[in-house]
Amino acid sequence: LSITHDIVKAHGGEIIIECLYAEIKSQEGRPAASPDHTEGHDPVGKGTGTVFIIKLPIK
Repeated sequence: LSITHDIVKAHGGEIIIECLYAEIKSQEGRPAASPDHTEGHDPVGKGTGTVFIIKLPIK
């Protein structure tokens, strides 16, 4: 991941990365949500759409 200082500065020093799919493990160690399963078979929560916000120290 490379990003210029101007782009980071324009967004208030935050880089927002949104993943389309993130695998969430249940306590048993099995995948709680996967593209193969339906919504009704998800004991933990929907594992689609994890958002990472990276705050950078901009001076």
